[in-house]
Amino acid sequence: MAERETPGQRIRNLREAAFITQKDFVERIGVAPSQLSRIESGETKTINSDILIAIATEFDVSTDYLLGLSQTRNHPNAD
Repeated sequence: MAERETPGQRIRNLREAAFITQKDFVERIGVAPSQLSRIESGETKTINSDILIAIATEFDVSTDYLLGLSQTRNHPNAD
């Protein structure tokens, strides 16, 4: 069985695919660089809902996708 991506891995993959540095990304979503680093590395096991929503909004993906609850990036009924 394939190992599921962690939320941190999904966030890092989205950020890198968009060619956004950690430094630029933390400025966009308003978190400390160390906090984003801990999220992406998996050191932080829970993500504050405000941060999760900011990241989902930035990448136009669902929070379920970020959390690994869905393989679909956007909600099927989204506009």
